[in-house]
Amino acid sequence: MTFVEFWVTLARVKGSTRRAAFVAGVAALVFAGAAYAANTKSFTDAGGDASTSPDLTSVAVSSDDAGLITVKLTLANRPALGATDGVAVALDTDQNPDTGAVFYGAEWELDLVAGSAATVYQATAAGDYTQVPAPASYHASFEGGVATLTFNAADFGITSGFNVHALGFDNNGGLDAAPDFRSVNYQLAGSTTPPALQPDHRAPVDLAIKSRGTHGKVAGLGYFAWDGRGVTADAFVIYKGKKIVGRVNLPLADTSPYLLYVARWKVPKKTKGKLRFCVRSTDRAGNKSNNSCAALTIK
Repeated sequence: MTFVEFWVTLARVKGSTRRAAFVAGVAALVFAGAAYAANTKSFTDAGGDASTSPDLTSVAVSSDDAGLITVKLTLANRPALGATDGVAVALDTDQNPDTGAVFYGAEWELDLVAGSAATVYQATAAGDYTQVPAPASYHASFEGGVATLTFNAADFGITSGFNVHALGFDNNGGLDAAPDFRSVNYQLAGSTTPPALQPDHRAPVDLAIKSRGTHGKVAGLGYFAWDGRGVTADAFVIYKGKKIVGRVNLPLADTSPYLLYVARWKVPKKTKGKLRFCVRSTDRAGNKSNNSCAALTIK
C-alpha cells in the first residue's frame, strides 16, 4: 500500500459539512524562539483538536554545531503511545512546497509507531512516499508525553534549513496535524533567511471518493485535494448518465492533504439511482488539477 493509499484508507468523513468546518479550528501559529537558543524554534498547536489520535500541542526543533537535529513533539493526551498510535515529522528539505510529496512538498517523513521500529519514507517522483532504510543517525523515543526524534542533517540532504510539520495518528483514522495547515520554516543558523518562494507551477492533485446520498436530501461528495501550498478552490459536476444534474463550487480556502473533505449537494427529489460526480481543483496561482470522478449512489 502506498502512503497516499494509506491516508485514503484511514481518513473518515467528519460530518456532512463543507470544509469551512475544518478551517474554523485553525490554531494561531506562535514562534517562541526568544525563549530558546538561536538555533532552536518551537511552535504550538491548539489542544483538544484531535479525535482519537495523539493530540499535538507543541513542536520544538533544535540543532547543534555537528548538524544533529532534534525534534520534540509534545502530546496533550498521551503519557505513553497506545498500541495503534504513531507520530511523524515531515521534512521539506529543499524548502520548496512545489516539489516533493503532495503533503506540502515534503521530501521525507520520519515515523515513530508504537511497537515498531522507527521508519523513514521518501517522496517519489509521483508525489507519493515509499519506505526506505532509515539512516543510522535516526533515533526516536517516547517518554512522559513527549516524542523525541533525532537525526543528522546531512543524512537527509539538509544544508541550511527545511520546512517542517508534524502529525499524530492512529489506525482508526484519527489524525492531528501541527500546524493545521502547511509547514513551518526552520534554519540551522538563526540568522539565515529562508529562500523566497518561486512562482507556483505545480497543479493540485484530486481524488474523488465513492459516496452515497438520499433523494431530496443533502448528499456529501467525498474528495481529497492535494496541493503543495495547501490552498484550493474546488468545482464539482454531478452526472446521471451523460446528463449533468448538479454543480457545486467551493471558493478558494485552506486545504489539508491529510483530510477527506465533503462538498454538500442538495439532491433533487426525483433523482435516484447510480450517478457519478467529478471534482477539479484550482490553486491560488490558477493551476488546475486532474479531473477525478467517483460513483455516487442515491437511494
